[in-house]
Amino acid sequence: APQLTFMDPLASAARRACVRLQTVPPTLPAHFIFADKGRSVLQEDWIDYLLTRALPHATSTRVEGAGHLVVHEKPRETAHLIVDFLEKTYPQRAGRGAKL
Repeated sequence: APQLTFMDPLASAARRACVRLQTVPPTLPAHFIFADKGRSVLQEDWIDYLLTRALPHATSTRVEGAGHLVVHEKPRETAHLIVDFLEKTYPQRAGRGAKL
């Protein structure tokens, strides 16, 4: 729930979630979209931990000028990043008419 964002000013729930991500199998594609450097709920050392130790097979993107509510602040940019990731991860096969 959105209100939980504001009830956890130290981001302890987010840090606990980062540790649990170690259980995600490397066969599962993952891409993180982060706020601009220094503007995330997670501190930079936790983002580094997430990408280098918890889920090293994941890719990530930073959204320039966005703060910790990146999806609300930059919805169009966020949507384009999600589509880009999905198209790269699950390319269309020739002859199939499915579109995103």
